Amino acid sequence: MEAAVDTARTPPPLAAADPSAYLAADDVVQSDDAEIARLAGELRAGAPDDVAFTRSAYEWVRDQVTHSVDAQDPTVTVTATEVLAARTGLCYRERVAFIADPAAGEVDYPDIMARPAPPVLAALRGSDDVLELCRTGLPAALDSAGTEGGS
Repeated sequence: MEAAVDTARTPPPLAAADPSAYLAADDVVQSDDAEIARLAGELRAGAPDDVAFTRSAYEWVRDQVTHSVDAQDPTVTVTATEVLAARTGLCYRERVAFIADPAAGEVDYPDIMARPAPPVLAALRGSDDVLELCRTGLPAALDSAGTEGGS
């Protein structure tokens, strides 16, 4: 007998951009930075294909970068080079396995953004304590364009 699917908690289909959009260098991703490129090259050299490289990069971050809240580290890191230097930062990897609960006021955003949401960047850049920011000041809602409250 097939297991019943809870359609009320089934996420909407994901909408993603061209893969190159997620790898483009900018002021946050910094894929053109020498240290970032060196690490990527090291991880790529040990991977026989794109899937293995993706797994290697994911596992490196999982194993080498602490989550700010888990580590109770107030250091604010925004850019790739800041995260690489501090080895801590906010990450939503835990959220991949969870579906938003509308009854709890949670929103499931189906768009996979190539850039961090502008209100989140502004909040991070305006803070000197990421733990306090997580407790009190992260944006509560984003629209699909990555702006708070649809504005």
